[in-house]
Amino acid sequence: MVTMAPRKRPASRAEKPRRMELLQQLLTEGVTRTYVLAARLQVDERTIQRYLKEQEGGADRRIVFYTELPPRILQHMRCYPQTWFSARDLCRVLSQPRSYNSRMGHRALQVLQREGLVRARREQRDPSSRRMCTRYQITEAGLRRAKGEASRQ
Repeated sequence: MVTMAPRKRPASRAEKPRRMELLQQLLTEGVTRTYVLAARLQVDERTIQRYLKEQEGGADRRIVFYTELPPRILQHMRCYPQTWFSARDLCRVLSQPRSYNSRMGHRALQVLQREGLVRARREQRDPSSRRMCTRYQITEAGLRRAKGEASRQ
């Protein structure tokens, strides 16, 4: 008979301050193994690793992402103003690491679209496929912003 381990409940953001306080208390007691800390706090080991990184003053990856990727996207699109790009095309061209997948590129492009710097359209991926994809093109405002950022560098 196979028994299943009890499932860990997802870490709630509302409980984070209490868990951070308990984590600090356990660290002062000398508990340093992440799997022990995770068991005591009833969270995943990866959550403990994120908490420890946060306490050390590590940068939040999302903040770095949103400050570095959109300007690079605009600079590339500025070179090809008439071309429509998918998020996947741009991530491949910009040689993003695996952690910056096309979903993150798509989110960055959505931010740029809300700011009016790119326009979007839905179309078929290719004539033989019924799958749809979103493609983006730089606007005049995006061209001006990209030109201004290029002159500052």
